[in-house]
Amino acid sequence: MTPEQFGEAYSRNFEPMVRAFTQRDGRRDKAEEIVQSAWVRGFERLDQLRDDRALLPWIRQIAGNKRWDDIRSRQRVRQLEPEDVIAVEPNVNLVAIDAERDADRILQLCDDERQRTMCLCVYIHESPTAVVAQDMGISSQALMSRLARTRRVLRKKARSVTLTKAVSDVGVQRVF
Repeated sequence: MTPEQFGEAYSRNFEPMVRAFTQRDGRRDKAEEIVQSAWVRGFERLDQLRDDRALLPWIRQIAGNKRWDDIRSRQRVRQLEPEDVIAVEPNVNLVAIDAERDADRILQLCDDERQRTMCLCVYIHESPTAVVAQDMGISSQALMSRLARTRRVLRKKARSVTLTKAVSDVGVQRVF
């Protein structure tokens, strides 16, 4: 199929396809966008079309796939309401700030400075355990053992803090 023939097919079939997609979704602007992008994709890949008579079904299939992609993306992303949006300085990484706060809270639960240093080096700075063990003057196996013990203790402490806070929030004095 030549580009001229493709252009003629586009001129004859664009509007009927838009009407068909508008009837399905009720949004003409979205239907135009989907059908237009399907025709563009078809033109970009015109060399893949084996039979000129299959052009319309092929473009409809592309448009249908784009329609489903659009539906799926709308389901994944909830439209933000103005009250959901907070003012943030540009280039501020809120995830990193939250992660840093969480890490600080966890490190505060460590029993001593040695545990804090060990956790900070391995889990926060992601230093190789062999290097951390050498710097601490212990074997890698000893470091791994201490890290495992520290994780267990921190899990218990974190659970206890969470339970204590939850219980105090509802006004009960006893922690189980």
